[in-house]
Amino acid sequence: MKFILPILIFLSLLLSKETITEVTETYPDGLPKEVTVYALVKDLSENNPFIPLQKYSYDKDGNLTKYREYWENGKQSKELQINRGRIVERNWDINGRPKKMNQYSQDEYEIPKVISSNHENEQTMDEILKLIDQISIEIENSNNKISNNYKLIVKESETISYNNQKVIDLGNSFKVFQKSIDSLQDNLKGYLKDEISSMDNDFYSLINLLDNLEKRIIELELDIASLNEKLNNNDNKIDYKNFKRNSNKKIEDLKQEIRTLKNEIKQVKKMIDDNAD
Repeated sequence: MKFILPILIFLSLLLSKETITEVTETYPDGLPKEVTVYALVKDLSENNPFIPLQKYSYDKDGNLTKYREYWENGKQSKELQINRGRIVERNWDINGRPKKMNQYSQDEYEIPKVISSNHENEQTMDEILKLIDQISIEIENSNNKISNNYKLIVKESETISYNNQKVIDLGNSFKVFQKSIDSLQDNLKGYLKDEISSMDNDFYSLINLLDNLEKRIIELELDIASLNEKLNNNDNKIDYKNFKRNSNKKIEDLKQEIRTLKNEIKQVKKMIDDNAD
């Protein structure tokens, strides 16, 4: 698109302005030294009605030595220096910034013709067609770039959409996994609660059993004491005393084992309650 503006400006000069060719410098013998082509941009009754379009410079023998073109704002756009069969071309943009310098053989380079005011002139039409071809090529290149960029954008959008969907799917999978964990935890808590409740009942039953056993031992002690009174006057007192001592010892050992077992049961129950919490 960078060529469109200068091409449109040049076309405006070709198609919308009258041109006037004038010999602006001569040699002492009257031969032209410089010929300038002007565009008539205003009515002749107004100030500055002309702007230069082209300049042709010649040596004393009439050989073309220099050619120049100008933008509509008056700044020089092109300069050709012709010397010994070689052409050095310099170009400037519309703001006066220089471009790359090129060199050509005079045989392979066509010097621009004088811009004619006859718009139906075949040469002018050729120039217009060339400019239109340049615009078409530039537009086609720009369209290709736009198309390629659009394809890249579409591809990136599809990739982003695909990645977003993967993130969404992963999030949904995580939610399902989290629900499964929560359900498992709830089921495990319920199971442990039921098991602990059942074990509590078993512990209480076992403790009650031990309490009853302890009561029976106390009753047994009372029975032994009653038996002691009845046999106090018996002749075999030594054997009875041994029996009583042995019986009391066994009873005390049994009571101690019951107390130890009860404490151990309580400790186990406390550990289970703590772990359940």
